Amino acid sequence: MIWPWLRGPMNWRKAPVTWFFVVTNVLVFVGTSVVDFKNQGQMDRLFEDERFIETQGHVFAQMISRQPAQFSEFHQKLAVRVQKGSAASAWHLGELASRNPIFFNQASAFDVAGDPVALSRWKDKFLNFKALMKSNTGHRLGLSSESPSWWKSLSYQFIHAGLLHLVVNMVFLLVMGCFLESLLGGLPVYSIYLTTGAIAAGGFCAATGLSMAPLVGASGAINGLMGLLAVLFWQRKLKFFYFLLPIKGYYGYFRCPVWGFIGLWTLTDMASFAATWPELGGVAYTAHLSGLLGGALLGATLRALTAGNLIRKSTIY
Repeated sequence: MIWPWLRGPMNWRKAPVTWFFVVTNVLVFVGTSVVDFKNQGQMDRLFEDERFIETQGHVFAQMISRQPAQFSEFHQKLAVRVQKGSAASAWHLGELASRNPIFFNQASAFDVAGDPVALSRWKDKFLNFKALMKSNTGHRLGLSSESPSWWKSLSYQFIHAGLLHLVVNMVFLLVMGCFLESLLGGLPVYSIYLTTGAIAAGGFCAATGLSMAPLVGASGAINGLMGLLAVLFWQRKLKFFYFLLPIKGYYGYFRCPVWGFIGLWTLTDMASFAATWPELGGVAYTAHLSGLLGGALLGATLRALTAGNLIRKSTIY
């Protein structure tokens, strides 16, 4: 694992805007975690119910077979396997159904053939699942096909799917934000964070499309800051932290040209996106790439407006 370290986290007095974003993200997570964890626990228990998931897979397979043009080739192939009796395909299709907007909105009223007792049991649990999902903070403030409001391209940046998701993003935000704020000031960082986060959401919608699984997290905005850094300090050797094992000699600091790190980071996201079926993806790689591109364009604009003086006067190495 390689992290940009730059100057490391700074005192809040030196980077108040960055710390404002970090504290806001943490407070939102803490303030919503009790209800969300309870809801998520109930949804997890539903997905652990094999009969519920398999029945849902059969319902989804019938829906796909009756209106195949509305679904992807991947969905259609799974539906054929389900109708041929594949229990594994029914399980996979049942899990995918919960993130498909057509299924989510039409399934409870869909006329399904099958065991009426099993279908009645599935329908009750499915309606419960819909209610739990709609009350989840990620669904209410994240960007999904259910409610693609423009203001959610901003609110989704402050919602995280779990503690690890939050911690990783906040470490990156502290390091990147403090470094750039010490150079540019608070207002540019504030504007760039929100703008590139919105650009990341737009890129994700255009390239991947929204589903019932909401887009959440600060990753797009953080990649925007990274894109800005890439343009401003393209050939500078900056400080990075590497960690392989918690053993001396397997972690520490090194200096690397920014282009090397950004290039590796971008190629990793591009390869991950290319290797992931859109229906199965859990990481918004297109949001990362769009945010990175947005930050790079803003960085190029900033560099052009200052005729490169901003970089030449900088003593940060």
